[in-house]
Amino acid sequence: MLTYSRAYDASAAEPVTVAEAAVYLRLIDLDDEDAVLSRLITYAREFAETYCRAAYKPQTVTAQGWLGQGVTLPLWSVGSAVAQITITGSGGGVVAQDPSKFVVSSEGVITSTGFGSAVGTVVYSAGSACPETVKRAITYMVSALYEGRDNRDMDEDDVNKITRRILSPCKRGWF
Repeated sequence: MLTYSRAYDASAAEPVTVAEAAVYLRLIDLDDEDAVLSRLITYAREFAETYCRAAYKPQTVTAQGWLGQGVTLPLWSVGSAVAQITITGSGGGVVAQDPSKFVVSSEGVITSTGFGSAVGTVVYSAGSACPETVKRAITYMVSALYEGRDNRDMDEDDVNKITRRILSPCKRGWF
């Protein structure tokens, strides 16, 4: 199993802008709600990325764990590129690997032509154009959470279920 962390490109825009969310919510005075909408958009995008196992905003992903034949890299998307691979040796030392000795499928499954399995780290860029379906799911989630923010009876599980239904055609893999 791989664990991962991500670092976002600070200059990259979210797939749904604050202005687009405000239009969808029919907000007239945007200045008062800018920060709230921005946080909700980030939350909804991260929800979509985790559920779909794809990156919709440029980022650098560091995945660590058991690298064997057929391990799926998290958040791999079209245009992703491996920058660095290191393997932890039996003595605990870290050895840099030649990324060209690894093949990553369009689904993010990594295989090696040089070794069987080992504990290691893969650093790669991720992030692709956000499909309209995902943008609509993000907009829906932002709207539902924004409009329900003062409603103590709001069921966030219902919001998540509906969002997952919208995103299901974009989900990568069966797991």
